[in-house]
Amino acid sequence: IPQFVLEAVDLETPDKPKKMMIACTQPRRVAAMSVSRRVAEEMDV
Repeated sequence: IPQFVLEAVDLETPDKPKKMMIACTQPRRVAAMSVSRRVAEEMDV
């Protein structure tokens, strides 16, 4: 879902420079950290 949100914003306003943060929430901190690491790797961030 985080990648989908980022791509949707890019499609809506492709010509505007963006600096964004997208939060990943999970019931446990360990799960949230692993999701955020995976998203960062997939998005080359």
